[in-house]
Amino acid sequence: MAERGLTMSVLDDLTSKLALTQTLSKETAKKWLTKVREGERSGRTSDQAAIIAAADTFSDFNRTRYNYQGTPIKTLLDALENL
Repeated sequence: MAERGLTMSVLDDLTSKLALTQTLSKETAKKWLTKVREGERSGRTSDQAAIIAAADTFSDFNRTRYNYQGTPIKTLLDALENL
C-alpha cells in the first residue's frame, strides 16, 4: 500500500509540474520519461527536455503553465525512473 501511495504522489507532483488536467498513468509517465531522457542526452537541460517531451506527448500541455517552482524536475524524473 505504501508503494501505491508513493507512486500516486510522484504522478500527482508530475501532473502539477506540467499543469496537466488529469493525473498521469504510470505507463504514460514512463513513455514521457523516455522522451525526456532522450532530450537530456541531446544536450538539453532537464526542464527543457521535460517541456519538449510534454508538448509532444500531452494534448493538454501548455508551455506557459509549466511550474518551475515546487519539486525540481530532476527529483521527479529520478523518482519516476524508480517506480
